[in-house]
Amino acid sequence: MREKILSWTSEETPKGQPRPRAVSFGGNIRIYNPNTAKDYKKSIGQNMIDEAIKQGLELPVHGSFFIETSIEFSRPKRLERKKDPDEAIPHTSKPDIDNVLKVIMDSIQQHGGITDDSGIAGVHATKWYCCKGNKAKTTITLYREQGCCNGQQEKPRRS
Repeated sequence: MREKILSWTSEETPKGQPRPRAVSFGGNIRIYNPNTAKDYKKSIGQNMIDEAIKQGLELPVHGSFFIETSIEFSRPKRLERKKDPDEAIPHTSKPDIDNVLKVIMDSIQQHGGITDDSGIAGVHATKWYCCKGNKAKTTITLYREQGCCNGQQEKPRRS
């Protein structure tokens, strides 16, 4: 059984976590992270904070929890033809789903939603081209899972 903690939507175009880059200046090497996902991170974090305030939820969320997310990209022109389906289509091109998840989890942590992303016990993520006529968006839900033991850990059995 699931206990929903918080759910929100970001309408910014999804981006993957960029790879660190290295540049040489006068024989010295400088490593930096590009800012290509900056607006996406900011949108996720700000929408999370706004929704938490609206629901009266105090952040950060403590303990272990799960993330469920639906990542929807805008359709390219090649998928807007009459013969293409109106409903969402699986997105199987770049950015990779794990790179987008990294941005989402980092943003939640950086904006104070969680203290450490090591508290994430599980993730369910889907990546789609949105329905015809819709815009890109990311829907994120944080929840706790109540296991078979009613929230208690099962004791290990000795053989």
